[in-house]
Amino acid sequence: MGLPSDGFMNGDHIAQQEGSYEPQRQSNILLFVQPDESDLMTLSLQSFPIPTFESSILTTEYLNEQRKFAGRATYSDMEVVFKDFVDNAVAQLLWKWRYKVADPETGKIGLARNYKKKGFIWMYSPEGSIVRKYDLFGIWPASINHGEADMSGDDSQKITVNFAIDRVVPRDGFNPGNQIG
Repeated sequence: MGLPSDGFMNGDHIAQQEGSYEPQRQSNILLFVQPDESDLMTLSLQSFPIPTFESSILTTEYLNEQRKFAGRATYSDMEVVFKDFVDNAVAQLLWKWRYKVADPETGKIGLARNYKKKGFIWMYSPEGSIVRKYDLFGIWPASINHGEADMSGDDSQKITVNFAIDRVVPRDGFNPGNQIG
């Protein structure tokens, strides 16, 4: 679709009946991480960021200029907020996983092979088809924050977990020229 012949532009170019430009909704995204066989963590999600992938910048000076080169690749950690439920063991599941990282009773640090997991982020279209996927490698709970008590509040309790991530790989939906559908 090109510009109209009269040069007039309006909202009909986006989300028209036979058009495209359907927005990705923030609430149509799921994070899957399973430290055991339970799906409690996915069902308890409230919010999480999509991890960022960046490279440090190396610079080399030459004469009166400098040139930039890609350095080490890094992946951002994810601060994930879970809803805490009384009748589902979300907090217990997270603590059991955290104990594999570092046991506060014994002071022992766990082996990475026992606490690092694989995770997935799936982004859905409004009608439910998967439009984008990310694979998360080496994800583990670096910290857990159970929030605060507020006797005057009426909000439900939240658990915030900072997940460390080794690597994030975009999958379906990111291949140039390919569309899922």
